[in-house]
Amino acid sequence: MQGYEGIVQERWFHSINTENVLSLKGEQREENQTMDSAQAAKFIRETISESLEQDRADVEITDDMPLIGSDGALDSMKLIELCLDLEDKASDAGFEFDWTSDTAMSRSRSMFRSIQSLAEEFVTQYKVQQ
Repeated sequence: MQGYEGIVQERWFHSINTENVLSLKGEQREENQTMDSAQAAKFIRETISESLEQDRADVEITDDMPLIGSDGALDSMKLIELCLDLEDKASDAGFEFDWTSDTAMSRSRSMFRSIQSLAEEFVTQYKVQQ
């Protein structure tokens, strides 16, 4: 099992390599992308699906499934991986995604209650920073 520091280093290395490949290809980031909660939810579902496939977990992924807690689909490492993927996605869209708020782990108000609540928070942060 890879520790948190290993995941962060791997993500950082991947993002550096992605930047190098994009600049070698002469591609530019699209600064004024539009983002809605359906697009964000799709990205989150795909990311969770890929993560759970690595564990060969057979879980139906829905927008209202709990992400954290006793019934949550993600353990702490998978949640961190998802958040790092969202940070990368946000960076590509030209904003900074903050998943470390005081209410992040609150059972009743957390953005991690479900895929839909996380997607809505992601889009809200995007719109505020545009």
